[in-house]
Amino acid sequence: MCNTMCRRWLMVLPIAVIATVIAAQAASKAQPDDEQQVGQQVFDELKAKGEIIASSPLYDALTPIADAIARTAQPFYNHPFKFYLVHEQQPNAFSVAGGTV
Repeated sequence: MCNTMCRRWLMVLPIAVIATVIAAQAASKAQPDDEQQVGQQVFDELKAKGEIIASSPLYDALTPIADAIARTAQPFYNHPFKFYLVHEQQPNAFSVAGGTV
């Protein structure tokens, strides 16, 4: 089960990060604080709903992938990347402003 979910994450996560970088470049006129505020609001909403997964063996699979993506994309983005697992029915990856993936 973990192998199937991990493979799905591996396919979806890079797309989300690339979308974040492209969106950040397109919205370069936005104030950095605005981006961080939007990202924090989404994170806070998900956390309040109990959808942020604080601890999971899936982080062991996510961390090396997230590190590689951040090393590659970070030079093009003004905010540090933060990766979280979110409880969803279907494997999916998304990003919001401010570097939250």
